Amino acid sequence: MGCAALVLACRHTPNHTPVGGGGGARASLAAFGDRASFERFLERLREARERQQRTQRGGAQGVPMPTAPMAAAAPESAAAPPAGPGTPVSDPNGITNNQEQGVDEGDIVKARGDLLVILRRGRLFTVRMAPEGPVAVSSTDAFAPGAEPASWYDEMLIDGDQVVVTGYGYNSGGTELNRFTLSPQGALSYRDTLFVRSQDYYSARNYASRVVGGTFVAYMPVPLERYEGGGMVPNLPAVRHRRGDRWDPVVNYAHLYRPLQDVTGGALVHTVLFCDLRSPELRCRAEGIVGPSGRSFYVSRGAVYVWVTAPGRADVQGDAREPEFGDRAGSMVYRFPLDGGEPGAVGVRGGPTDQFSFQEANGRLNVLVRAEAEGDGMWSSELSAGDVGLVGIPLDRFDGRARALEATAYARLPRPQGQDWQLQNRFVGNRVLYGSGSTWWRAGERVQRTLYVHDLGSGGTTSMDLPHGIDRLEPLGRDAVVVGTDGRDLHFTSVSLQGAPSVVDRYVRPNAAQGETRSHGFFYRADGERVGVLGLPMQRGQAEGWEPLGRVSAEVGYLRVEGLRFSPLGSLAARPGGTNDHCRASCADWYGNARPIFWRDRVFALLGYELVEGRLAGTGLFERARVDVFAATR
Repeated sequence: MGCAALVLACRHTPNHTPVGGGGGARASLAAFGDRASFERFLERLREARERQQRTQRGGAQGVPMPTAPMAAAAPESAAAPPAGPGTPVSDPNGITNNQEQGVDEGDIVKARGDLLVILRRGRLFTVRMAPEGPVAVSSTDAFAPGAEPASWYDEMLIDGDQVVVTGYGYNSGGTELNRFTLSPQGALSYRDTLFVRSQDYYSARNYASRVVGGTFVAYMPVPLERYEGGGMVPNLPAVRHRRGDRWDPVVNYAHLYRPLQDVTGGALVHTVLFCDLRSPELRCRAEGIVGPSGRSFYVSRGAVYVWVTAPGRADVQGDAREPEFGDRAGSMVYRFPLDGGEPGAVGVRGGPTDQFSFQEANGRLNVLVRAEAEGDGMWSSELSAGDVGLVGIPLDRFDGRARALEATAYARLPRPQGQDWQLQNRFVGNRVLYGSGSTWWRAGERVQRTLYVHDLGSGGTTSMDLPHGIDRLEPLGRDAVVVGTDGRDLHFTSVSLQGAPSVVDRYVRPNAAQGETRSHGFFYRADGERVGVLGLPMQRGQAEGWEPLGRVSAEVGYLRVEGLRFSPLGSLAARPGGTNDHCRASCADWYGNARPIFWRDRVFALLGYELVEGRLAGTGLFERARVDVFAATR
């Protein structure tokens, strides 16, 4: 995770790996069943890789690993999926900007009752929301007492009186889950730790952990093999409770599925971990899919989806022949029901950009795809290319036959022109919005500035030219707001999605940029139909997208929304200088450090270690109180 920042500005153009055509599904979804079958597969894979290396040295193309014949694709209607009602995506009692109602996502701040819990730089802090203002209560390390900290502690979730912190450690070789008990008074007591053998789960856009109905759900990539004792050995998902203990398998061979794609170029075990948070001891199970490295992870209220793509030719400068969906016909999307039912798979084309490319609604999985997209591992989400399309997959197509969708199941949509690899997309009700902008890399005047709104019911697409790029797309209830820069100023554009899509209003913050590119950096509190308040961290002047990793946002700005028209309320600002915490762990804020917080009828801003409360009075927002949680709990 941390080392990736050193190559952030480098363009990544992986070599194209040939995959089978015809939609990509080459066999039925099948588990290995036992260790002997898995070891035979590994032996065949090693032989295939050796043959590939020999042929490449001889100048020939690599030979894909043989697979079973492809299952026939059943006829499928190419009609657009039925329209669904527009619904707010934020929990009215929550403070996290979640994609799905009922699916909580990991974040750096959570609320329980009148307490806030804040995760920052390897420590947990609790704050009581007292009537007179926020009061810091306690702090503790985000890991076991006396233990060596992991490299990063990124995400936190709360379920009842439990606080769960996820992290990743290079020395421990895996993901770390730490549980704490939160008392009604705000004290935190360490409970237990679970280590999960995995590769780094970091994503420039996505969050790796969820809680759905008391079940902790996380995606983790696990290399298929590791180097040990002078050679390569199997590296299946496994868990342990203490460093130095023996690793215990967490997925058995009945839940480890054979690859449906060519993996001679590299293989991961795409692992979905399910843990019962209501159990006294953390009990977990896992499902594993062997496949190539590209992936996207999405959780609905009913299932977990993993879209797996092979590394391909993602030349963001463009080729003589532009990529088409047939260039990436070897993708697969897997569905794992949260109730423990049988998994299913479908052969698909192209790939999603990030988690916001997905929507499960009305018995379908709707996905906005690009011809060249490798999911959201590390910074892959920032580099996509080629055609844009929409596919609606009926949920009953997810079965063990792993049939391929035919090409006519894809609706081709307009492609943004020019510098378009940093695509943003978002489903709002029965519309999907998309366009390109600048997030981790600034693009300034070169950014293509057209917003596209596609209606899933009618199949029509509306385009709107904007004076700024599309850097963020967020719902405003049943409507939407587009946030982006023109290279100098920060723009907020409201878009009506009731009837024909149209621009309603625009607010411009001069000489400013987003202080957070993460989805959780934004929050909209709806106070009625088309009435509410939104907040977003900001920086003065222009800022590169990665600056929040090491610098706290200058302020959180707030806008009142009435009839989709904006009026500025003001900002809650950080004090200059910051706090010297003599950081021991997680010293880069990979998942951000600033948040707007709407708690009941009160307004707050988290700015690094400072929690600032504002008071709404008339048409303005004024500081009421503030606390430095680090200084107050030392």
